[in-house]
Amino acid sequence: MKNEQTVGRLSKLGRSLGQYLVVIATLVLLLVSSSAFAQEMPTEHKVGLSLYAGAATLDYHSTYRSMKVGIPESNPLGRFTEGKPGATVLVGASVDAVVTPLLYRWLGKKHPNLTTVLLYSAAAFRTHLAVGNYGAAAGKRRMLATGSVSSPVGFTVPR
Repeated sequence: MKNEQTVGRLSKLGRSLGQYLVVIATLVLLLVSSSAFAQEMPTEHKVGLSLYAGAATLDYHSTYRSMKVGIPESNPLGRFTEGKPGATVLVGASVDAVVTPLLYRWLGKKHPNLTTVLLYSAAAFRTHLAVGNYGAAAGKRRMLATGSVSSPVGFTVPR
């Protein structure tokens, strides 16, 4: 019995560490890519980029959590990693780490006001995605725990 409890705790610890490693890898990718060009940015762009990096991290963490409970990735660009939450997050973070600096170099200096609006809007959108993912994952966990299915109008139908 004690061996089973120890194995269960180690398994749970391993899953927790896996989630933290995904979040840390995402943050590192985003911070490394953004710090390379952050020195030449105006302050409002640094703040916007920091908010975006934080929102993207929340989005990736929530995507990871929702995929772990069986909710498929809805982004068609990430579908090829279906069933592999860690791979989905790392691919997405890698794309962010490459595309964000390129877009900033292309747009940032020529259109600083537009860049500010886009950074804040992108941060808000990624936060919206994260909130939706967390809500969907929580609903799926509740459904799995109770063994019931919720209808679209909110009634619970027992299985």
